[in-house]
Amino acid sequence: MTQLKVSRLIEVSKILTTKSGQELSDFVQYVADLAEQVVRTLRNGVSFVDNMDASFKDAKLVSGTAAIINSGTKRPRMIQIAQIMSETYALDSFTWYIDAQGRTQVKATFTGSPASTQISVVLLIVYG
Repeated sequence: MTQLKVSRLIEVSKILTTKSGQELSDFVQYVADLAEQVVRTLRNGVSFVDNMDASFKDAKLVSGTAAIINSGTKRPRMIQIAQIMSETYALDSFTWYIDAQGRTQVKATFTGSPASTQISVVLLIVYG
């Protein structure tokens, strides 16, 4: 992963010496603080799951067959396949839904996959 190399973000002191900087001093300070927080967070190794209400879940799916997954006590807002653990079968289609019993179900089809073959996948579940 590429590391951020920023020696300084915004030279607030230089900007505030200008007429525009003085007129927009609150805005300039806000943008400088925001930029500093974003860069600090990125340098400290921000991750998607740490900063979103989301989780990754391993699952084994059979092409064309719905599978119940445990999404916990939260209701999913989005489910996507983040990774397929197969060099043989490609994802053809994917859908998910909450069934009449309130269970989360996912269904995928994989190109060329025999009907009984389980394909290991990693699901990204976003809640909200």
